[in-house]
Amino acid sequence: MIKRFIRSFLEMLNNTSIESTNALRKRSAEETANSVINGPTSPKIQRKPKKVKYAMLLAYQGQNYFGMQFQRNPKFPTIENHLFNAMEAHGFITKEHYVNLMDWHFQRAARTDRSVSAVGQVCSMHLPMDQNFIDNGPALLNTSLPEDIHVFAVRRVTPSFHAQKSCDSRTYSYTLPTFSFASMDEVTSDEYRISPKRIEELNELLGCYVGSHNFFNYTSGLLVFFFYFFWNFLKKFLASGKFPLYFSPSPYFPFYS
Repeated sequence: MIKRFIRSFLEMLNNTSIESTNALRKRSAEETANSVINGPTSPKIQRKPKKVKYAMLLAYQGQNYFGMQFQRNPKFPTIENHLFNAMEAHGFITKEHYVNLMDWHFQRAARTDRSVSAVGQVCSMHLPMDQNFIDNGPALLNTSLPEDIHVFAVRRVTPSFHAQKSCDSRTYSYTLPTFSFASMDEVTSDEYRISPKRIEELNELLGCYVGSHNFFNYTSGLLVFFFYFFWNFLKKFLASGKFPLYFSPSPYFPFYS
């Protein structure tokens, strides 16, 4: 009796397997016929556009901004906030690029603070290949940027280019009234003019900073463990001379020499 049960069970499994195989073969044949008549039913996989590295040259007057770096708080407008808005307006980036700048490897050669201007700032970014971005990008962006921010050019660069790490030097220019260098016992007025001898003495003092030095004592002193990270090399540090300043009617460039 047990043998008959086992035999019938095996025969049932065999019949079920044969029926399943036939059903699968029939279904496969029908799908093949439909694909020949109607074409493939599965959607085509779209390839992502090739991405390349770009370098952008721009300049700005920073009086109206809270520095260069992007801020998520709209109460503190920055140069990058306006730049990203202009790039999005012309389809060069999307809202997703705002979430994480590292996803498209955005970097700037230097971060400027509040009210600091730049006559030559370089940014690097990794975006889909678009010749229109190179040819017409600067002109399009400038139509959406404020008058005190201007893009000069966009160029394709090597994949390893990094605006910050590839920068081998930076030039800073500071403008301050010459009476700052008057002697402590000297009474100054609008008629004060710094003497050539005083400029010579100033340059002699500034020359002490030229070369490789550790500027840890100019920090807050809290990062004691990073003492050896404050070494910098200055190629040149001098007072270029005096020049008069006059008020200008332009709200973006308030002074000219």
